[in-house]
Amino acid sequence: MIETNFWGVSNTTRIVLPIMRRQKSGYIINLSSLAGLVGTPSLGYYDASKHAVEGLMKTLLKEVKPLGINITNIEPGPFRTDWAGRSHFSAPQKIFDYDTTAHKRTKAIEDLAGQQSGSPILVAKAIFKLSQLNNPPLHFVAGKEAFKRAQSEIKQERDDFDHFKNDSIHLDFGNESYWDFK
Repeated sequence: MIETNFWGVSNTTRIVLPIMRRQKSGYIINLSSLAGLVGTPSLGYYDASKHAVEGLMKTLLKEVKPLGINITNIEPGPFRTDWAGRSHFSAPQKIFDYDTTAHKRTKAIEDLAGQQSGSPILVAKAIFKLSQLNNPPLHFVAGKEAFKRAQSEIKQERDDFDHFKNDSIHLDFGNESYWDFK
């Protein structure tokens, strides 16, 4: 999974970048996933492969944007494709401890097959629209469900940052007294 989802994207990008740098323009559109933004029980390795793409492209954009090269990660949620059908598989051995997390999510994915609300044709039209922009976004969260889950994830991260702000900002030399526990 890492080989295809991450290294495939990385290697292809490395091949096209010299051309884009030479022409001082280009647009890399990656089909990432909502999984690159959130963690989903039972999809750890898939999510990790998509998180890796997200991190690589976020960094790469900072390097190539001044050269006239744009990057967008398309981050779809559930679309009516074969992803949740024949392409989806789960481990044959079940571990009881994961019944309420990973196994529950696997069952939900299997039950969703063929019922996803997202239209592949409409997301293709959205991608075409993005391709016409002079300043496209790095992230395009595709689909209502993906949008809600991404917003929820961002809110949780923001809440974590805010909750632990004082601890986070008192880690430089000179802040030793902050950490004197009484």
